Amino acid sequence: MPEHHATRFVLRVAADRSAPASARLFLAASMRVLGLPDDVIEDARLAVSELVTAAVVAVSAGPIEVTFDSAALVVGVAPLDRSQLDADAGLVVDGLFERADVDGAVGFVVPASEDR
Repeated sequence: MPEHHATRFVLRVAADRSAPASARLFLAASMRVLGLPDDVIEDARLAVSELVTAAVVAVSAGPIEVTFDSAALVVGVAPLDRSQLDADAGLVVDGLFERADVDGAVGFVVPASEDR
């Protein structure tokens, strides 16, 4: 993996139907900067799409924030909590990644490539 400095990537998007696609592109680009493997990136794109879709449904107005902490390899989507996820979205995210929820955000930990 290329050497990098810890960075927190942030995307703020309107809560509309284009938000999941924007989040997928943002996360993939952020993860590629770090040299993460394609299979990890594809799984993360699916998980973030599920979370952002849930946030769009839950939030009638205002922005949705997607964050990626490159040091901790944690992705978060806010404002969102687990109670706002439908069963399928929860199963997808939990099936792929370890939870990393924080106040006001649902998140997941992206495994380092050697952990996959």
